[in-house]
Amino acid sequence: MKYVIALLFSVLTTSSFANDIALIAGKYRYEKYAVTMANGNVLSLANIGIKSINMSFNTDSSMLMEATMLDGKIVKEKAVLKEIRIKGNKGYWIARWSDVDYDIREDFSFHDDVLEYETKFQNKSDKERYGAVERATLKKMPAF
Repeated sequence: MKYVIALLFSVLTTSSFANDIALIAGKYRYEKYAVTMANGNVLSLANIGIKSINMSFNTDSSMLMEATMLDGKIVKEKAVLKEIRIKGNKGYWIARWSDVDYDIREDFSFHDDVLEYETKFQNKSDKERYGAVERATLKKMPAF
């Protein structure tokens, strides 16, 4: 009986995950971005050498960020969504990015074709990011 309950919980959790990711799936372009460092300095994309960013949220629970640097080079970072929860038009996801060795939680809201998120970097072992808060507004790009 306990195996049936565990299996049922697993199926319901997977179904909820798929339904939640489907609500935001698609390709987005960053419209606004700022990261406030622990010392209070606020950095824009240009301050960190980036011209533009596109972000894809995929129904296979992966994310892909493609940044075009000021010098024209394209940098890609991948993430695996480990958890996503949405209630109404707000939620959070927990992701593991390819360039970070710990899970990152991002709180977000969405409406129409706009998604806004906030990330608080709270892992003390990450000396570069610890205490920083990242905020962004993304606009969904039309599907072709």
